[in-house]
Amino acid sequence: MNKFIVVLIGLMMSWVMYPAYAEDSILPKLKMKISNTLKNKHFALCIAQNCYAIASPSQVINLEEGNIDSIVMANMDNMQMYTQTLPPSCKIAVKNNQTLTVSGRVVAQNENVYLNDLSCSVVDGV
Repeated sequence: MNKFIVVLIGLMMSWVMYPAYAEDSILPKLKMKISNTLKNKHFALCIAQNCYAIASPSQVINLEEGNIDSIVMANMDNMQMYTQTLPPSCKIAVKNNQTLTVSGRVVAQNENVYLNDLSCSVVDGV
């Protein structure tokens, strides 16, 4: 139950955390190129304590500026949280006017869900 509350609050905060005075055009962006191989399961990607539903690869979401120090997968069906091992490409800082692209494939092994082939890239511009 506590994990459900954490994920729910994270999802809600990701929608309202951005200051009203900040223009959306300068905020860092998050683009997910994540394929979900587990059909009928719903996942969220949690970065810097904010969770984002894994949806269409063309979806671009506002992101908070800062260092990427953790990425967690959240199973929205059972509220299970899975910490990801970060490859060097994901241990980065994201600044305004940059786009972070997170790529990978959701897979399950021995009751653990993780992003296979997890990689990150940052480009200037949105």
